[in-house]
Amino acid sequence: IGDEEEVVDGSCLKCLESAGESNTLSLSLDCNELDDASMRNLGPAIAAARDSCFSRGDRHLPSLDLSLQENVVTEHTCHLLSKCSVARYPFAQCILTRLCLSWNPIGDAGMEALSPILHHLKHLEVEGCCLADPSVDVLLRASPSRWALERLLLGYNDSIQEASLARLLTIGCGIKELKELGLAGNQIREIGGACAATLVCHHTSLQSLCLSRTPLGTGGVRAFCDSMLARELESAMSDLTNLRYHSRPLSLDFSWCSIEEDAVCHLVKTLICGRADVRCQGGRTWKLAALNLQACVNAKPGLRSGNTGELMVTTLEQIAQTSTELPPIDLRHNLLSASQQARTQLLGMAS
Repeated sequence: IGDEEEVVDGSCLKCLESAGESNTLSLSLDCNELDDASMRNLGPAIAAARDSCFSRGDRHLPSLDLSLQENVVTEHTCHLLSKCSVARYPFAQCILTRLCLSWNPIGDAGMEALSPILHHLKHLEVEGCCLADPSVDVLLRASPSRWALERLLLGYNDSIQEASLARLLTIGCGIKELKELGLAGNQIREIGGACAATLVCHHTSLQSLCLSRTPLGTGGVRAFCDSMLARELESAMSDLTNLRYHSRPLSLDFSWCSIEEDAVCHLVKTLICGRADVRCQGGRTWKLAALNLQACVNAKPGLRSGNTGELMVTTLEQIAQTSTELPPIDLRHNLLSASQQARTQLLGMAS
């Protein structure tokens, strides 16, 4: 973008002020090596736009979708955004509704600085932000039941321990509007896998869960399946079968998780077929819309290429014979032979 002084000059302020009631302004400053000094005028510009709306008698602030991905801003910019975004009079509102800070070193101090506006945000993306357990504490302290949050991307913060992520997954059921949760590249294993299944089964709005590139492994997948089957039986016994007629589409991503092939087959059967002793998948409030299994099959040592994936392909063919509809399943990068790829393509899958 050239001169850093032009990032938030008069034209930016003019755009913010011109966003009328019910309008949304999208401002993307991604990948510009901006630091805290470069952003020093952004806070006053947002505050001026906020105050201008009220001075005109508008009762509702415009919505600002702000993306600062892949810059070098820190907790100081977070504090600035938090301070300048909220209007207290005539009633509390926040001009920021969508915020992307992914791949900036904001750290736990940055999340703490954002805490006053967290429950106002609909989208929050903080992937690769050097976050640890205190950041999860900040998120959970913000009373999830009050959140408007629809999208939370928290991936690639591998200093967050599994116990904290398990708490987030468990309490995440209380974020009523949550539709997408991204935890790629984080410390998800057996405990996290079981909690993820609970979230999938109990949440009523969730449509996408990403566990890609986590150390989930075979144990984590089996824990996920066991928890899901247990929750499914509980729901069926609670006479919730009517909910399946209002099922939500759900996309799951287990790509690059290094899972043994028999566990992958167990996962597919669990997600598509459910429990054999629960008629018509009673109790499910979701329907599998897409399953990403890219590069997830962990080939056993000494197994020749071409034998890897045979059990998985055969399992899919068997399911296809009994299931009326298979969801899209991505099997790319799993070392399938040419004949195996042809067989999966006949089933309508990417291989």
